[in-house]
Amino acid sequence: MELGGDFAARLGALPDTWRNDEVCSWTAWWQADDSSYCLFVVRGTESETAPIGEMSVYSAAQDLGGVEGPRTAEGLGVGATTDEVLAAHPDAERGTAGIGIGTWVRLASEADGRVFFQFREGGDVTSSVVVTTRDQPSYEVCG
Repeated sequence: MELGGDFAARLGALPDTWRNDEVCSWTAWWQADDSSYCLFVVRGTESETAPIGEMSVYSAAQDLGGVEGPRTAEGLGVGATTDEVLAAHPDAERGTAGIGIGTWVRLASEADGRVFFQFREGGDVTSSVVVTTRDQPSYEVCG
């Protein structure tokens, strides 16, 4: 998967454990066997051929520190604390979600895509990691 990629082609190559339906045709998702986290791949909604614009790992678990999901090269992912993210990326920017009440840390990047670590209201443990071409992660990927 890569930002800017062909969503339909990638969707066709994914195993049957991935889901996609007509209600949310611009999104594909996969859930871990233990339901601890989900992966999402999202194309733009402006057309059926819009490229992939966002990929994310999300967990609704109460104990985010116990989630064994994908990690960055630095070992960061769902469950990483704000301090851990900032220690690995001291030039990262902090912000508040445009919708909702959570916060995020955006990694500095020269590339078109941006990496965000998202935190629940009042929390300092990552609940979602998002790679997107947008200025901020989507509030929800199917809505």
